[in-house]
Amino acid sequence: MKTAAEPDEYFNIPGQRRARYLAWFRESGVKYLFSGHTHQDLVARDVGFEAVATGPVGKPLGQGKSGLRVVIVRDDQIQHHFYHFGELPNRVDLGAAEPTRATSS
Repeated sequence: MKTAAEPDEYFNIPGQRRARYLAWFRESGVKYLFSGHTHQDLVARDVGFEAVATGPVGKPLGQGKSGLRVVIVRDDQIQHHFYHFGELPNRVDLGAAEPTRATSS
């Protein structure tokens, strides 16, 4: 999913079913949905809701790259960043203002 109103295609949930899920998520206070196995790295936002599909480790499609997503959960926020293997940090500084910024030391 790239937007809530996008046309139906192979990589998204059909629009009618998608609308029901999004309404249910809003009513339930869901802010984030993380998923995988799409062979693409995608982030879609819709009125306080973020759907995040992490790209593959093995076989990306199109212009995608192999990698992994680091997700940091705090009391008041969730931050995440997809790192392709060419930019994978040695560590992630959890104390930084933007904790997904990598350090190389």
